[in-house]
Amino acid sequence: MDKFAGLDWTTAATGAPILPQAYAFLDLKLKDTFPAGDHTLFLGEVVAARILHPQAQPLVFKKSDFF
Repeated sequence: MDKFAGLDWTTAATGAPILPQAYAFLDLKLKDTFPAGDHTLFLGEVVAARILHPQAQPLVFKKSDFF
């Protein structure tokens, strides 16, 4: 299933998908991985970052609700 079918999106420098509706994005280049129990920790280097909608208020989670 194509999860991006029907959505407007572009790609960042690394080829990662960027959704224009997002408030902002970070584009990362994978630098290393570390085992973390039954998970893997990924360490990335930021190669690009941008706020797409500076006039918008970001969604913030505080205690037990969003505002």
